[in-house]
Amino acid sequence: MLSAETAGKASQIRFRQHEIMEKVREYELFRYVWKLKVKVTPPRFREKPAFRKAPLSKENARLLKEEAGHTKDKKLREVLEKLASHVRD
Repeated sequence: MLSAETAGKASQIRFRQHEIMEKVREYELFRYVWKLKVKVTPPRFREKPAFRKAPLSKENARLLKEEAGHTKDKKLREVLEKLASHVRD
């Protein structure tokens, strides 16, 4: 029995199982093995990559300010202007 972390990897193993079995039978201990079972066992804990906000480009900040100038809603205009102020240096 073999275990794979993802279904994609398990499918690749199943696709190549005849080739794998041929190589495994070359070893004395495994010469009478004729079946290969593949299970998907995802890892228990996976490190999550740290989420990083992409900085706002000057061009996008300019577009936000421009859109804020065309907006009639006062609250929406304030929000757009505040977003535009988060530009990277």
